[in-house]
Amino acid sequence: MSAASGTANTNTPQATPSSERQSAAAASASASAPSSSRWIFTHEQLMRVPSIREGMSPEEELKRRRVSASTIHQMADRLNHESRVRISQLCICAAMMHMHRFFVFHSFFKFDPRDIAAACLFLAGKSEECPRKLDHVVRIWWAIKFPHSPNLDNNRLHEASQLIVTLENLVLQTIGKFCSLFGIATKQSYFVVCLLKCRTFDLSVDIPHPYVLTHMQKFARDASGNRRISEIAYWFASDMLHMTNWGVRYTAKAIACVCIQMACLWAEFEVTAVCTKPAAKTLPCPYILNLEF
Repeated sequence: MSAASGTANTNTPQATPSSERQSAAAASASASAPSSSRWIFTHEQLMRVPSIREGMSPEEELKRRRVSASTIHQMADRLNHESRVRISQLCICAAMMHMHRFFVFHSFFKFDPRDIAAACLFLAGKSEECPRKLDHVVRIWWAIKFPHSPNLDNNRLHEASQLIVTLENLVLQTIGKFCSLFGIATKQSYFVVCLLKCRTFDLSVDIPHPYVLTHMQKFARDASGNRRISEIAYWFASDMLHMTNWGVRYTAKAIACVCIQMACLWAEFEVTAVCTKPAAKTLPCPYILNLEF
């Protein structure tokens, strides 16, 4: 198994000295930005991820992200049946975010989405304080990936465990050392990836759920209505991370904004929009609830 390269496509136009200086300046700015903001990419950038550059259609690339996210959910559900300490929804969402970030830099042609799902869930369990033993994770992953060959002998268990640990380390290297990803000054923008030797791994994940719960309290008519709409918006937030690539395209606050608006529309609850800024071009809906993006 070979890791996808984190360098620019060799078939892209050669950068000029001026564009290289602009790239260096952008890298410096990105390095000082909040860690979560470094993981927000434009639609154009996400159309040039390794899988798509290597010939996969955007639709198929998104489909495989969904396969990986679905595997994370299935594994968490089965693991929760085996232990009193549950894998939380926030842990599941963190695992999905790790997966989305990983496949910005690596190709589905080289990595099975189900394998990366297992590695990301194993990693997220540690960072979100609901860890699972490696052999438990591996057995559940194996049963999902190979439903017709559920038996896992000791030799296979050892080899499979080594695979998941290796992939976990690769995920750590990818999300921990990432600095910036941006197009440079050519008409056909392309990736420039800056990988730095960081002292710590960037495992921080900003997800929309806390923003949904916090800002739903500001405008609900009554407590019962607030709870119901909050629950709907909360699960919409999970679905957004599962079914789309918005986790690496929009900020958590922007996704929360969309989920709240969708939940209110579904419940026929009137929302009074309070726009403090012009809506940014990259946002999928207007600003609401005084959310500052």
